[in-house]
Amino acid sequence: MKFLHTGKRHHMNNRKGGMLVLVLMIFAVSLILISSAMTITLSSRSRYYVDTERSQERLTLTCAAEAVIDAIETQELTDERLEYMAGNPTSKYYITGASGTKVADGASATDGKTIAPGLAKTGQSYTYMTVRPADDGTQDIYLKFSTLINVTNQDGKTENLEVRLHYEEPETVTPLCANMVTCGDETVPDEVDVQRLWVETDRSYTVFHGNVYVTRAGETLIHNKTVFTGPAAGGSGTYYYNDVIFYGPKAGVNVDSAGNGFWIKGDGDFYFLGVPVDGNNNIQYAFVDSNGNEKIPGGINMRSHNQNNGGAYFYRSRMSTPNYTFTHNDTKYLVSGSGATVSRTTQYDGVNNVIIKDGGSVNNNSVSTTVLESGSLNGADLTAYTRLHNKARDYLNDPALKTAAARTIPTSAQMTSDYGAYTHGTTLINTRSGNFTVQGGRKYEMYGEYHDGSLSIDLSQGVTSIYISGSVVFNAFHINVSNSSGNSLVIVMGYGTNFTMGSIKHWENKVTGILSCDTRNSTAWNQAYSAPLEATSGQKPACVIVGLGKNQFKAVQASVVDAYISLAGKGADASTVVFENGPHYYGRWEAAKYKYTGGDPSKMTYCPGMDEDDGSPTPLITKYSPETYRYFYE
Repeated sequence: MKFLHTGKRHHMNNRKGGMLVLVLMIFAVSLILISSAMTITLSSRSRYYVDTERSQERLTLTCAAEAVIDAIETQELTDERLEYMAGNPTSKYYITGASGTKVADGASATDGKTIAPGLAKTGQSYTYMTVRPADDGTQDIYLKFSTLINVTNQDGKTENLEVRLHYEEPETVTPLCANMVTCGDETVPDEVDVQRLWVETDRSYTVFHGNVYVTRAGETLIHNKTVFTGPAAGGSGTYYYNDVIFYGPKAGVNVDSAGNGFWIKGDGDFYFLGVPVDGNNNIQYAFVDSNGNEKIPGGINMRSHNQNNGGAYFYRSRMSTPNYTFTHNDTKYLVSGSGATVSRTTQYDGVNNVIIKDGGSVNNNSVSTTVLESGSLNGADLTAYTRLHNKARDYLNDPALKTAAARTIPTSAQMTSDYGAYTHGTTLINTRSGNFTVQGGRKYEMYGEYHDGSLSIDLSQGVTSIYISGSVVFNAFHINVSNSSGNSLVIVMGYGTNFTMGSIKHWENKVTGILSCDTRNSTAWNQAYSAPLEATSGQKPACVIVGLGKNQFKAVQASVVDAYISLAGKGADASTVVFENGPHYYGRWEAAKYKYTGGDPSKMTYCPGMDEDDGSPTPLITKYSPETYRYFYE
């Protein structure tokens, strides 16, 4: 019995030991599993942190690149600055957050952490940009963005984004219409009849080339300086309100065709300036026949009402005339300047002109004409001489006058060279009626008649062109442009085509024409019809109408046209601008011929030149656009 009892206790002790060993084994396995789990967790967390850092790098890098590219497109970062940076390719431009943002109170994180990792430039976290020019002979530029976020100290690689910016010069339109008006054809002997032209501004120039007659059909009123470069005749009812300048060896008064002469009603004088032009050093003849040969006038009035001190100045010019050409109460003073000869051929009772020698010569056969030396003047004589002498000197040295006189009508070849790129496009508005909107920055084509509607174009998308491939007529139809600052609507008339602004429907508030100034109201016909041109004066029209030769542009009564009009062609290719019964025209025009028909003329107020600063803000347009993107680690 004792033996049995001892064995039982031994068995129980063995069982307890086994349980202990089992517990220890389970504990050991648990430690292994826990350690493994912790190791796996730590490793996963590290990988997660590294992946998170890389994801944040990609996000930060992309956002930084987008911000810089947006700044280039809006020109907050100008092209000039960008090109300067490209000239310093080793420079690093760090991109940082606007400010540090602290975490909420009570958080265990250290104060001062930012919400833009990689933009703080703290520790091993940073983002910077380098700029370099392309090395393939183009004017492209590379932007390289580099971001490193290494909070864990486990990933020192930098993620990079390289952006190639493609260089493309913004599309520009060749400037035209250097003068308010340029008219006439110096290549043919035929006389150009300029009828009822009203220029109601004293700024810029009105320039006539070749053999012109102003005007046989009613009034012509010109308030700015008028320049003639060839034989010129004047008809009854033509009034000038500023200086009249005969410029160059071929310029002079055509006494064969002159009717009532030239009458300056304002404070202006006559200037005969025989300056050399295009290598022609011949002296100027003040009075000529239709062929440009010198001729003494038989009876012509040269009248200048300049406070009864009106006059004429001669430089390298020869003038021979009877007394009654320049009358006492109108054009009293004749100044013979350098290289000039002033001759009186006939005595005329009741007239006492004063000839002042200012370096030139005088041949006087008239006892009623007084000859004075410029150094012995006083009173009214001195006042008149000083004005004429000083203004003549200014004109002789004025590059603006030289440029104005040199601007002639472009030839068909010249215009095709400058604007030939616009002689094609997608056919526009096949239905030719109704209201349409098309995308700007593209090329279109028009032909035929368009009725009862409108065409709207947003020019913020770039220069837009319309090619007139066949003659076009607008009837109660108009083009309206918007967001025109910095871009143009270019309308190119093909050789031999016509463009007519025809009928309107005022009872339906429908306007005909081209509205390209912001002050025009394109929805209310009454506004477009009755708006005074002063409302647009000083702006630049957004529309440029170009003719390639043998064209006619016509605007009829009550049509509205805001445009620079330049119709090429001389001789057989000559083009014509026609204004019928007072259309509402705002802009500048140039053509070999000008014709007026019926009613009131079109009244031209001041319009800035195409390349002139009109004071309005012009948005900067970048020459660079993103072309390719490439991400990589290094």
